[in-house]
Amino acid sequence: MQCLYSKAVPTNYSVDNGPNFIAAGDFNNDHIEDIAVVNYNSCNIFILLGGQNGMQPVLSPGNGRKLVSAAVDDFNGDGKLDLAVAI
Repeated sequence: MQCLYSKAVPTNYSVDNGPNFIAAGDFNNDHIEDIAVVNYNSCNIFILLGGQNGMQPVLSPGNGRKLVSAAVDDFNGDGKLDLAVAI
């Protein structure tokens, strides 16, 4: 997995209301680290897809349940990272 670092000015990303857990992994299999932000208050997950032009935020709408934690692993053995979220 390749991580890209830069001395560029930091960029702020809005990840909604009540972020309480962060998990990192290559969720889209492009060999660049991505970040999942679990939001307790807004009951959703923001996935920030890493790329050469910065992070691209993707919202995963929630179902109204409070999200408390997350884990990243290849849970089903298909060679791709999975994201499990605890409610």
